[in-house]
Amino acid sequence: MSSSAVPKVAGIIPVRGGSTGLHRKNLRLLDGKPLIWYTIQAALSAHVVVSTEDDDIAGYVTSLNVEVLRHPPELSTDSSPTFPVIQWVMSRLKRSGRRPDICAVLRATSPLRTDRDIDTAVNLLVQDDSIDSVVSVGPAVGIHPVRLKRVLPDGKLVDAFESEGNYPQQRQSFESFYLRNGAIYASRSSIIEGKGLWGPNSLAYVMPEERSININTEFQFRVAELLIRERGAQSVS
Repeated sequence: MSSSAVPKVAGIIPVRGGSTGLHRKNLRLLDGKPLIWYTIQAALSAHVVVSTEDDDIAGYVTSLNVEVLRHPPELSTDSSPTFPVIQWVMSRLKRSGRRPDICAVLRATSPLRTDRDIDTAVNLLVQDDSIDSVVSVGPAVGIHPVRLKRVLPDGKLVDAFESEGNYPQQRQSFESFYLRNGAIYASRSSIIEGKGLWGPNSLAYVMPEERSININTEFQFRVAELLIRERGAQSVS
């Protein structure tokens, strides 16, 4: 794809009705709006497709005039990975003659990711033909290989990867590390069709800690709600 071409971008949001951590979290109200609403709103500069097996989610998304594809229930079990859903969506888009140039996979559990985050990640990919994907990451705050430990069956504490010695080191002396935050996976369609969510030539899109929250627990849900309320208060001040 030429860097001068205008790419067709699909924002694919995979969601399921069940959740092992928080009951029905994708429709749970976060500061008055269903969790999935935040990702849909952030993605509207692309062609948004929500893929789900759930009737209630499908009904809500349809009420927002957003396209819904109903993937098979066997792709939405507690042990099902997300990638087969993305492949399923891509195959349906291709079959209908709507194959995108770029696929941006956006998890509904990242409500603090903004439209600017998505646009910036996609633009990084568009501007460099040698790059096949862009993956969002956040700072690994307080996490470093030398601080990671294992607890053995007898309770003994041992180093997980490398030793820090017998005294704590200053955090400022550590190399910076990052965690995939699950907010954005922007890849060329050929990468998705080649059985990978991102490819071997990936760029990082670094997001700040406050926008990198990926909701899987009640605590994370409450923190996200506080941050969203704070964002709203700042926007009207």
